Amino acid sequence: MNKVGKGSLGAVLIALMGGTAAMGQEELVGSWKVISLVRDQDMAGTTTRLPMEPVQGRVIFTAEGRYLVAIFPEPSLLAVKGDPTAPRDPYQRTIIHSGRYQVSGDKLIEQIELAPGAAMVGAIHKQFIANRGDQMVLESMPMPVGTEGRSQIVTITLERQP
Repeated sequence: MNKVGKGSLGAVLIALMGGTAAMGQEELVGSWKVISLVRDQDMAGTTTRLPMEPVQGRVIFTAEGRYLVAIFPEPSLLAVKGDPTAPRDPYQRTIIHSGRYQVSGDKLIEQIELAPGAAMVGAIHKQFIANRGDQMVLESMPMPVGTEGRSQIVTITLERQP
């Protein structure tokens, strides 16, 4: 686990990627494959980097301003009956939602219209967005975790698909 300083990593991430730029909405259009998913969780004033288990997924953006996110644990991680090392409920690690999106400067703004949890429907999800050629990095704004005042930032690296 790597430890990084407290605070939003969005500006730092974009600055460190050198040669990157914010993307326009038309540049997002298409299908993107999930390359990596990392969670930075604030615990006791220190942010700890927690790479998520291997995942597979796609993010699709349409020219009409609609999107679909579908990210799942790798099939090899799905619970096998009697295997104590398999996740207890791999579907808790599933990220799936769709709705409308727009780009504003260096931020991707998603309005969630369809999700497995009713609490997500109607939510606005904002992420920093950076372009690295055929790759795109999305980094969430800090999100609360639990009731102890902790927060997390999720960073997803995507690669454009033909």
